[in-house]
Amino acid sequence: MKRPTTNLFFACSLVFVGVILVFLPWIAAFRQGFIELLLTNKAILMLLGVAISSIGSLLLINTINQRHHYYHVSKGNRAITVDNTVINQYLHTYWQNLFPNKKINSDVLIKKNSLHIVAELPDCPFEKQDELLKKIEDDLTDLFNQILDYKKKLTLSIHFTGSKETPP
Repeated sequence: MKRPTTNLFFACSLVFVGVILVFLPWIAAFRQGFIELLLTNKAILMLLGVAISSIGSLLLINTINQRHHYYHVSKGNRAITVDNTVINQYLHTYWQNLFPNKKINSDVLIKKNSLHIVAELPDCPFEKQDELLKKIEDDLTDLFNQILDYKKKLTLSIHFTGSKETPP
């Protein structure tokens, strides 16, 4: 896997080359030194510039959107940074213990050093959902308090799949 800085450099380079190629037909000093074939066919050169800068822009956007998010823990004079994939692994293990034969789709979002957990749980009777949600909230609060010294309130967004019952 390429490092993000490599992707960023490559994306910026493509955008730069694409922009130069888009404007090259109108810059006389550069145009005279270019190959005669390219000078006589400005439309192809412009299309090539648009294509290269578009690819570079897409790579740049992709690189920016794929940044990892981190939770920062500091205790006294010590500080650590925890990647969200580590937190997701703990969450995955928790779901496996709670629902042994089910695959649970979940994710941890880190915003302003707060944890937001989004999960899609298997169907559960409506009457038992409150009890299960309370257990999950308490368990995850204890888990993240132990491993991350997380003292804030967790934000949970839980959806029960297949739940067709509505509250009375």
